Amino acid sequence: MKDKRILLIEPPFFRLYHPEASLNRFPLSVGYLGATIRSRKPDWEVGIFNADFSPQDAPLDYKYLAGPGYDRFVQSLKEPGSRVWKEIENTISEFRPSVVGITCKSQNYLSACIVAKIAKSVDKDILVVVGGAHPSLAGADVLKEPAIDIAAVGEGEETIIEVLESVEGRLPLSSIRGILYREGGRVAANPRRELIRDLDALAFPVSAARTCLIDYDKYPLEAFKYMFAVRGCPYACTFCGSRYIWGRNVRFRSVGNIVAEMREIQKIGVNYVHFDDDTFGVKKSFIQELCTAIKGGCTGLNWSCETHVRLVDDETVAMMKSAGCRSILLGVESGNNEMLARIGKNITIEDAFSAARIVKRHGIYLYAFFIVGFPHETEASLQDTIFAIKSLPADVVVYSIFTPYFGTELFDWCRQQGIVSEDFNAFLHNHQSPDNYFCPQIAEDVFKSRVRELEKALDRINSRRKLRMYFSREGLRKLKERGTRRTLSRVVHLCRNMMHLR
Repeated sequence: MKDKRILLIEPPFFRLYHPEASLNRFPLSVGYLGATIRSRKPDWEVGIFNADFSPQDAPLDYKYLAGPGYDRFVQSLKEPGSRVWKEIENTISEFRPSVVGITCKSQNYLSACIVAKIAKSVDKDILVVVGGAHPSLAGADVLKEPAIDIAAVGEGEETIIEVLESVEGRLPLSSIRGILYREGGRVAANPRRELIRDLDALAFPVSAARTCLIDYDKYPLEAFKYMFAVRGCPYACTFCGSRYIWGRNVRFRSVGNIVAEMREIQKIGVNYVHFDDDTFGVKKSFIQELCTAIKGGCTGLNWSCETHVRLVDDETVAMMKSAGCRSILLGVESGNNEMLARIGKNITIEDAFSAARIVKRHGIYLYAFFIVGFPHETEASLQDTIFAIKSLPADVVVYSIFTPYFGTELFDWCRQQGIVSEDFNAFLHNHQSPDNYFCPQIAEDVFKSRVRELEKALDRINSRRKLRMYFSREGLRKLKERGTRRTLSRVVHLCRNMMHLR
């Protein structure tokens, strides 16, 4: 066989909107894989390339994403010779891998396919493996792209080790659980792999950063703040595919293991951690135990998380604040109670306002997520959501237009109702796509006009609130985490934005 080299790639998405936009993070998906390979297959050289990272870090507003940025995104997918694709080709050529692993979500699947084609153009013998959320939901459809050799379904840490052992000639593909591949002109689907029981056994992603991440020195400290405390989400939102990947039975890491990773992150100079869990903590007793351990073992470390509205109460938030929590993300989604019931959110808008007030009462920075355009949306429910977006006491609103993702209940319902056709191209629809329209009870021109108005208003509201944040204690933390140049660039952009949107 060739040299034992594997290159793990995060395909571009934001950089297709603007070549200097950036995913400012060390992606946990490839981070976990890289750390696992380093610890269990030390004879393999591991490279990690985030092709969606740019040191320039150009900010993107909603108006841009839904307008000229989207046009640029579509055009970038048609021009495989453009700058970002050339960078990927050069990186693969220089690293000379025998295996390329690509992680992908539905919105960057077409990008992942281009990366796969580039890998094969560099060396047709490179084994291309694709994993992540999209293959786990779409299954065999992923292999419609000839340049992809193997699709990994579900958690990938054990799977990638066995794939490498197959490359070494020690294991037949037919014995590897959790993969789909071609055999004799057909797609072979092996049994699904069991979920990892002992999450403490996984290597910390940050352990692979300095030695494996290409251009490591160009990343801001904030790129390395991400980690998981649990895997799995007990809720059943009909628009979300999380439970089909991680399961609904939540698996907890031990508190000691979590704190040990936080300390490792602190060692590289990061003093702010974000828990990337779909629902942080899940159980009040676990949150209490973790907060106690953080207070005792991670002096000077602040953190943030995304949690469920129903987990927010004064006692819990006070406990989190005392342990260093500085920011909370809440998924509200809709301002209409009937819509919240239809999407399985298991909250009311009154619950969301109460939770938001509790968070703010404790002096914690609040992000709120909203989605417009669900299939049952009416003009009245849309207006309720717009009102909630503008009146909820959040510091930043993160807004999306509903997108039906493969494998979710709402995707299947939309297909049954004819809202999406059999030849629906899901890959050109993402959270701010101007083509997103899946709510037949509202006239398309009316919906899109209201959405464009909302995007302009949100750019104005968020710009004002973010500027206020940058001149607060939260802003000082951003300055340390993001770096002076990047932070000042954001402040200048926000000031210009405010002047333009008046």
